[in-house]
Amino acid sequence: MGKGPNQARGEITLRPAICSALALAVILGGCAWCKSKAQDGAPQNLVRAEALIASAEELARWPNLALFDIPASSFRYTSEEVLRTDRYVVRHITFPSPFNSPYPANNVVHAEYYLPAGKGPFPAVIMLHNLKDDFTLSRIICSILASEGIAALMLEMAYYGERKPVDASGQPIGLKDLDRMTAEPLRQTVMDVRRARQMLEAFPEAEKRHIGIAGLSFGAIVASLAAGVDGKFDRCVFILGGGKFADIIWESPAAASIKKRLMEKGETLETLREELKPVEPTEYASRVDSSKALMLNVKDDDWIQREATVALWEALGKPRIVWYSGSHLGAVVHLYAMIRRTAEYIKE
Repeated sequence: MGKGPNQARGEITLRPAICSALALAVILGGCAWCKSKAQDGAPQNLVRAEALIASAEELARWPNLALFDIPASSFRYTSEEVLRTDRYVVRHITFPSPFNSPYPANNVVHAEYYLPAGKGPFPAVIMLHNLKDDFTLSRIICSILASEGIAALMLEMAYYGERKPVDASGQPIGLKDLDRMTAEPLRQTVMDVRRARQMLEAFPEAEKRHIGIAGLSFGAIVASLAAGVDGKFDRCVFILGGGKFADIIWESPAAASIKKRLMEKGETLETLREELKPVEPTEYASRVDSSKALMLNVKDDDWIQREATVALWEALGKPRIVWYSGSHLGAVVHLYAMIRRTAEYIKE
């Protein structure tokens, strides 16, 4: 039986030496992203992927699963080394999104692949970043995971990073800038994650039966959605995440600008819940094996409401959950402890 949401399990406090380790990771990260990313002439590699189609039995219970179907296809990806250290190599990878948005730039998925030094094969994980247009924390996580012998693929979600399109005046269009908050960006990201899993399965250095997914904050929300939709991840780690996505947008200070724009267009919490129901993580959470999920949260989260976290925990079947002290942003002092626990769990 899972432990209750108020029960802390083995909290780890930040040691002074960890600050140096995180600083080093940021410095190393800066080297990779200054940026000698993949060139137009990067090698093209072919993946023949099987269809990912929901069955009639699945659709009877989860009718919206059909929104994430991907037909059998062959696709090419590029891979270019951008950083080499003693403990891992970082490669910049691109591949076509299986979802066609109105913006060509958004339809090319960009990712950073942190491949541990050594022979392998290694357990692998797809990492989804937080809400900000800054991948620093996710890069730190992937750097440390790779140093621990885990191949980590940090995937840029739809409308982020190099996928961000520009409007007629040349201004970038990010997720927060879209005219309406619809299910489409999250639907696209989930489909990208599913294709990324198939790509990792084709990589000889990745353990095909040991591929997981992880996410941080907003990335944890999307990762829990992807885990439920796909149902094939061997390990799932959700850091500072939760369910009830519409309610999080409506209540979280991090999404205040989005809420303001939605209200100006006449949106209400009720209409937003209906709009986002197809991408609500709790709708699909029962498809995740609770023994393969881990949640890492803080007790006084002011960005992801406790009710939202508990809702996801219950929908997942009450998996292992660890509560750390502090607020959402204050969780940075526990970051190294969270990463270590993530690495240990992925390698179990």
